[in-house]
Amino acid sequence: MIEKQTIRNYLTASANKEINVADDDSLLASRLIDSLTFAELVMFLESHYKVSFDTDDLTPDNFDTLNAIARLLERKGVS
Repeated sequence: MIEKQTIRNYLTASANKEINVADDDSLLASRLIDSLTFAELVMFLESHYKVSFDTDDLTPDNFDTLNAIARLLERKGVS
């Protein structure tokens, strides 16, 4: 199971402020992720979890919530 708090902590550090986001809250609608933050998040996830994302993986549906990101990582073999 993916530790979503790790991703939440990364987003908090990236925003330079404490964020309160539930696992199913939209990161895109809440504007916690913009195009630059998205690219940085992808690089963090690839580095931290030792995975590589294909272009097909980089969709809003896969990065809209913490649960969606966790599911993507699980599909990539991260446990």
